Amino acid sequence: MHRLSVSKVLLYKILIVLAVFSVVRVALYLTYRNTLFSDLPMSQHWIDFLVGIRFDASAALTFLCLPILMMILPFRFAASKLWYRPWSWVFFIFSILMLVFLIGDLLYFGQVNRHVADELLLLKEDAAFLVDLALGPHLDAVLLVFIVAMLGAYGWYLAFHKNRSLNKCSWLQFFMIILTTGLLIRGSVSLKPINIIDAFISEKSAEGQLILNGVFSAWHASRNSQKVEYTKFADDKLRLPLANLGIDIDAKHPFSRKAVAKYPSERPNIVIILLESWSSFYVDSFGKNSEFGSTSFFDQLASQSLKFENFYANGTRSIEAIQSILTSFPSLKGIPTLGLGFELLSVSKLGGIAKSQGYETMFAQSSPRRSFRLDAAAKALGFQYYYGMEDYPMLLDYGDQPKPRFGYDYETYMFSLQKINEYRKPFLSFIFTGTTHTPFINPPHGRSSEDHHVDNESGFLNTLHYADWSLREFMAAAKKQPWFDNTIFILTADHTYTPYRHFSFLERYQVPLLVYGPKFFTPETRTRYSSHLDIFPTVVELIGADQSFSSVGGSLLQEDGESVVLISGRFGNPAAISSKAWLQHTGTKRLEEQTYNSQCMEACLDEMELQLLGVNQLLYETLRQNKWLK
Repeated sequence: MHRLSVSKVLLYKILIVLAVFSVVRVALYLTYRNTLFSDLPMSQHWIDFLVGIRFDASAALTFLCLPILMMILPFRFAASKLWYRPWSWVFFIFSILMLVFLIGDLLYFGQVNRHVADELLLLKEDAAFLVDLALGPHLDAVLLVFIVAMLGAYGWYLAFHKNRSLNKCSWLQFFMIILTTGLLIRGSVSLKPINIIDAFISEKSAEGQLILNGVFSAWHASRNSQKVEYTKFADDKLRLPLANLGIDIDAKHPFSRKAVAKYPSERPNIVIILLESWSSFYVDSFGKNSEFGSTSFFDQLASQSLKFENFYANGTRSIEAIQSILTSFPSLKGIPTLGLGFELLSVSKLGGIAKSQGYETMFAQSSPRRSFRLDAAAKALGFQYYYGMEDYPMLLDYGDQPKPRFGYDYETYMFSLQKINEYRKPFLSFIFTGTTHTPFINPPHGRSSEDHHVDNESGFLNTLHYADWSLREFMAAAKKQPWFDNTIFILTADHTYTPYRHFSFLERYQVPLLVYGPKFFTPETRTRYSSHLDIFPTVVELIGADQSFSSVGGSLLQEDGESVVLISGRFGNPAAISSKAWLQHTGTKRLEEQTYNSQCMEACLDEMELQLLGVNQLLYETLRQNKWLK
């Protein structure tokens, strides 16, 4: 029987765990090297891999500190098999759970181009969806983890348990291990331990993503969700830059405004359609040199509408788009998102405003009713009627393939149309589609393709074709209704879909926007830079609301003026996009910027930075001081 040193065995175990983290990081790089990481020089990759070990050690030891402490107690009983082996297996199980999380983060990364934060909290009530993903398109990953766990358990037994006895840890070794573990968890000898922002060591945001791991980002995002760090500026410095955005910093309620009725004689019906993952890149009438042929009807509709070429999502998740459109408040660091406490804040609510103006209001989504807790959120936002997947009768034959977790667009449209016909007029309807969400089904009326897969570009384009056909059927049926002529349709996407190609910063957020109403608008292409935040004030103006509201955005019907598009997300780095440049920031320092107007020099970027940080600063202050709404 071999006798081993407790400290040496512990070192071997920790090195094994760190090796697993490094392997996953290499897999992350290899998976996205031609997209997100293509701009990083090769020499930098090795540095990022080494720096990443610092974050790996901090994350791993945070969750392994308890079994480590139990295994190194400097007492004779702690070296016995009855005490040591159970804690050794706890160490192994925790390590496997972290591996499962890392694999999940690797798969999720392609959806939003960043590591997971607190998204799993949103999905805790969608356990069936997670099971479907695990047993469907990601079954191979599940089997791989299972095989690794089984082989690892056997190897663990042979290496550390079979015919092994231990020498107890000395008091000196005990204190040295405790001190070293504490330092590695903190990742720093300074007063402040490392956090997510410390991974962004250069102007390349992709570099920070390569350094981070999902366990670290999720842990710190969750525990620091209420902590916000940004450079605070004096009012005098912010007054002029924010005034250029139409924000009066000296007002008691700086974001408060009152709309002037655009069509006071007869209030129009409003239908807002939020299209899942319809990136501008894949829509031929919006994409540059794109000829995918999946959106022929939408492209035809674009020629008959107000078309906004430079329109952007304010985040990378559906719930962020819904929040921005229906409240005109972006998803920000430190502020809970819609469905997780945001509804407790005093904010303007589009459904509530429309209802107060005599509108019937409806919210319909193709996914299950409790997805993102939107059944409760819709009610909180003032919608009188809410419908989800469980409410829609099946109308098409989709064969025996698995039912998509995010539902069918066609059934959603047709049911919504039926309900709209029953409402008194005017009405405001919000319809959120979902068939174009992965895993992709192979639907009828999809684009003919022999390369359909539940998770590839061909599969996406196939379901996109079906989604476009469903929209065509909805609009054709709507044109036959007596309310159609007095209706304005606003069509946009929740976010882009970017895992299959290398997209520029702008392309990662650019989504189409059409405002269609033949009675109200003549076809026109507008180039003003705008975002989801601008839809709220536009609708308020269209319905002639005679009450004040608060909004970060401005009406899309105003052809002049300059606006800055705010990009954030609850745990993302804030960014701004204008007609002259884009700029990404951590809140305390610039990450990246790019100008595409010869008139935009350093002074232009400085003003844009002040606008970005000033708006964020003012948003937090108005909420904290209860000055958002009058």
